[in-house]
Amino acid sequence: MQVGPRPAERSIDTVPCSEIIADGDRDEQTDTWNPVYDENGVNLKMEPDGKTVKMPGSIIPLASSAEGVNGFMLVPYAGVCIHVPPPLPNQLVFVTTETPRPNARLRDAVWVIENMAARPQSTGIGDSGYEIVANKIEAYQRPNN
Repeated sequence: MQVGPRPAERSIDTVPCSEIIADGDRDEQTDTWNPVYDENGVNLKMEPDGKTVKMPGSIIPLASSAEGVNGFMLVPYAGVCIHVPPPLPNQLVFVTTETPRPNARLRDAVWVIENMAARPQSTGIGDSGYEIVANKIEAYQRPNN
């Protein structure tokens, strides 16, 4: 038996990667996004800060155990972290999870769902501008539009 009011449902916003990296234009010849940066490349969008988001991206594993990956960089698309220098912080989301994701591999496409924070930090592969402590990670499936 439940006592008191029911817990409120959380509102989850689907946030494409383009909404965290800044305004810009798509380069038709190379099929890449050319965001507008500040001089430090850390011009973070504050709209998703503190919101529960559902964000797509690819996994670059950073921490793992026998149970799976429990720390990774979420990047906008597969292959983005292969080049030097690494992408700018406003393109990267540092993700941790208490429950490791079994069988996670480099470049797996996923949806990460949880509260997002605009919280710059450094990792071994580059600096990230955002952080998500994920309670839910799903295999990516293209939305039906």
